[in-house]
Order: sequence, then C-alpha cells, then structure tokens
Amino acid sequence: MFSLTFLVLKAFLGDGMFDPKEAERRGKGESRREEVAYFRLKERFEGFDRGTVLLEGRIIPAYPHIKRIVSLKGLKHLKGDRFYVEEKIDGYNLRVVMHKGKLYAFTRGGFLDFFSSEKVRELSLHRFFERFPSAILCGEMIGNTPFTPPSKDFDVKFLVFDVFENGSFWGVERRRKVLDRLGVAQVPLLGVVKREEVGAVVKRANRSRMEGVVLRDLQGGVLKYVCALSDILSIGSSVDKFFDMPKGFFYQRVLRSSIFIKQHALNRQKYSQLLGKAFLNLINALQVVEKGGVISEEFHIKFKDKRVWESVVAHMAKDVEIEVVDRWREGDYTHIIFIKKYVKTTKKLRALLNGRAFTD
Repeated sequence: MFSLTFLVLKAFLGDGMFDPKEAERRGKGESRREEVAYFRLKERFEGFDRGTVLLEGRIIPAYPHIKRIVSLKGLKHLKGDRFYVEEKIDGYNLRVVMHKGKLYAFTRGGFLDFFSSEKVRELSLHRFFERFPSAILCGEMIGNTPFTPPSKDFDVKFLVFDVFENGSFWGVERRRKVLDRLGVAQVPLLGVVKREEVGAVVKRANRSRMEGVVLRDLQGGVLKYVCALSDILSIGSSVDKFFDMPKGFFYQRVLRSSIFIKQHALNRQKYSQLLGKAFLNLINALQVVEKGGVISEEFHIKFKDKRVWESVVAHMAKDVEIEVVDRWREGDYTHIIFIKKYVKTTKKLRALLNGRAFTD
C-alpha cells in the first residue's frame, strides 16, 4: 500500500531538520528572499525531497509523488474493499500555508509563486487557517494562470486534494467534511465504491473527459489512474510543441491509453482515429513554421501586484520567449494577454523542413 503519510514521514521525521547551509554548500538547495525569505531544496538532501521548503524554521514538506497505475490490476496495492474515488485535476500542484497572518503558495519545486499567492488570498481560505493555522493545503490551480489552458467560465480555481497537519495527512472523510463546512473548494468526489465498481467509474470519467481519478483506501493508501481520452487529448494539444515537451511525454501517453483502451474494451477504431488525429496536429505546426511563423500559445491573466508579472517572466524566460500582445487596467487589476513562443521546437522543425541531415 502506498500511503502518502508514510512517504512524507520517511523524509519529514528523520532527524527532524536539515542544515540549509550545508545543503547550499553542496549545491542541493538555495536561499531565496522574495516577498518572504525562505530556503528550498533543489535536490533530495538527507532524506528530504526536492521541493521541501524551510520557512523561518518551519518545514513545508515536498508533496510526495503518488504512484500511478495503468491497469485495474494495480488495485491490489490498495487495502480493503471500498475506495474513495476523486477526480484527478489537470492543473499545477501548490502547497498553501499561513505565515504571519498571510497566505503563501509554493510550487511543487519549492518556489514561492507570486501569482498563485495573490490568487489564494482572494479565495475563501482564511476561515480554514483561523481554525488550523499550522495546516498545509495541497491542491491544484486551474483556469487563467500562466501555466494552464485559459477559461471563459471563471478566473482561477484552487481545488484542494489533501490537508497536511502535525506530520500526517487528514483522512478523506474528515477533509471533505471540514472543507465543505468552511467553504474551501476541493476536488470532486465521484463516489465511495466497491473494488469491482472502480472500472465502471473510470469509464464514466473517461466519457466525461476527466483527466483521470485518484483512488484512496480507508487506511490512507492512494493511487492515480489516468483516462485514455485525456492522454490522447493531451497528445493533441502538445504535439505542436514536440521538442519542448519532457522526454517520454508522448511515449507514456501512447502506452497508457493503449492499455486503457484494451482493458476497458473501448471502440478501437474510434480511438485509433482520435490518436491519429492528435498526432496529425503536428502538421499544423509544420505549416506555421513553413510560413515563417513561431509555435506559440496564448494566455490571459489578471493581477494586482506588479511583482506578479515580473516573477512570471523571470520564471518562464529560462524555457520560452514571452511576448505581450495586450495590456490594460480594469479597476484594481492589470490584465495581460501574452504568448509563449516555443523557440526550440520552432528552430528544430524549421531545420528539418529545410533539409537538415542528422544521425539517428
């Protein structure tokens, strides 16, 4: 069984603390002074995972990577006969804490996120932290952010999927009951189902175009399971950024979706067409490059603090070029529409189209 609390405590308890000076000397971490001074681990150090944050003597543990299954046979890793099934949200992972009366959001890598920190301060989270000041809210942010597909229906949402307090994660029942009572948004609960009912729930999730599900047993064990349609749609929306995607991105999704289609007896012809169409989106990218264009994506964000935009540019400039398309003020907010230019993919596609020779 893969228990989140066990995975965190393995690192969290140890000797109780690590020496940040030694971690920095060995290139494993760095001190940062932004809106608040903190220390983040860039790599695993003395049992503490990358992304662990030290905030004035308080350790904010890295959120553990949840084990993934690609077959329902993987349910053998969970105990008991009944599981909580929650929707897996396709956003970006954040840990939110209260520090000296103010909310701060840290990314999975342990960076203070100015944009997300401003957004969570506008949400209904203060009642929760008044009751549980030492807790950590772990969740996904979606919507009009610098990292996720834009939404016309809402600005941003922060959906909580875990609460960490006093060295352990809350149980699902307690979390859902307390957060509902305090008005904190959380990932949708798809049901509490028997082992033999999981397949039907997953197929419904796939038809509903959910990214997938997170399965939890009553003893704290947890697994994630991604849907085939989500994987194929992800390929289609990412293939134009072919050379900017992480190594193995497409391979993993082809493998996972193939196993899902086979195991759930989905229509092979339908999904073959969907997968083929997804990869053929690369032709659109080739046409853009052939006409002298640049592969890009458009985003729209709004914020109050000018440091938000400065931090977004500083964070992204390492990987992509940023171009502001439009900018305006509306009340207390600055709106910016910008595009990310995927220069690496653009250059490589252009070189190939122009006849570049290479060795396999």
